[in-house]
Amino acid sequence: MSKSAFKHYNKDIIATNMYRIKSLHFSDVFIYDFVSSSIGKLSEFRRLETLILYNIESKYLENFLDQSTYLSLLSSLVITSVDQVKNKNTIYHQVFRLPAFQFSMFISKMNKVL
Repeated sequence: MSKSAFKHYNKDIIATNMYRIKSLHFSDVFIYDFVSSSIGKLSEFRRLETLILYNIESKYLENFLDQSTYLSLLSSLVITSVDQVKNKNTIYHQVFRLPAFQFSMFISKMNKVL
């Protein structure tokens, strides 16, 4: 999907259905635009249960996880990082603060499950 197509999809589909979306799956190309957009606050996805972030840079993880703590139904989180995560303890602490936490997988650049 092109960046312009994603922006259109984000505005016309995602933004108008935030209250109904239960699962989001992002790759690195679109994650940063989504977060910086006016409707890109994860905390507004009140029914979100599953969040999958592929190829995210570790410097953006804390921001995503900070926002995800407001998601009372988020129970599944999958993250793959394109680089080495330096603050793993902070990331783990944020994951375990998720209110409905049941399953999480974090894979670093070296393809190790952490």
